[in-house]
Amino acid sequence: GFRSLPLHTCKESEFPIPPTLNSPQIRIWKRWFMRGQEMINGDRALGADDAMRSVLEKSNMADTDNAVVAEHIRVWLQWFDNAFAQAMSFMDDLGDDDDDEDET
Repeated sequence: GFRSLPLHTCKESEFPIPPTLNSPQIRIWKRWFMRGQEMINGDRALGADDAMRSVLEKSNMADTDNAVVAEHIRVWLQWFDNAFAQAMSFMDDLGDDDDDEDET
C-alpha cells in the first residue's frame, strides 16, 4: 500500500494499484497520482491528500472510468485522513489542563 511511500518521490511503477481496476482505470489511476505528484513538487507546502483532492476537483466525473477511479481515490483519502488523525492523536494528551492542578 501507500504506507511509508512518499507521493512526492515515488515512481509511477511504485504506485499501489487497487486490484478491482481494469486497464483503462489503471491508466487513469496512475495519471491522477502523477498529477498529484506534480502538484506537490510544484508547491512543497501541499500535502498528498490536498493534492489528490485537487486532482479530483478538476476531473471529469461524467466518464464512467473516471468515476470509478475517483471512488477509489476517495477511499484512499479516507484511509489517509484516518492514518493522519491516528498519528496526531498523541497531541490530544498534551493539553494545558494538567497545569491547572498546580494552581491552588
